[in-house]
Amino acid sequence: MNYTVVVPVYNNPQGLSRLVECLVKSDVKNCIFVDDASEDPVTQHILQMLAQRWVVIKNPSNQRWTRAVNRGIRHCYTDVV
Repeated sequence: MNYTVVVPVYNNPQGLSRLVECLVKSDVKNCIFVDDASEDPVTQHILQMLAQRWVVIKNPSNQRWTRAVNRGIRHCYTDVV
């Protein structure tokens, strides 16, 4: 089954690192990370690294969880999200 995982991200490097580890172990192919204007430099660095493998979208300002997820969904090309 072809699916996409959408992940809203805001200043949580520890949680993001744990999630990425699980995604890699699960062999997830399609993932969209929506950076909701994170200010944390560690989070930004992790997202830069993730952009080499998956899609990273950056919001210019914090849009909150729902808008971040909806923005990620708009960028999906799979039928299942």
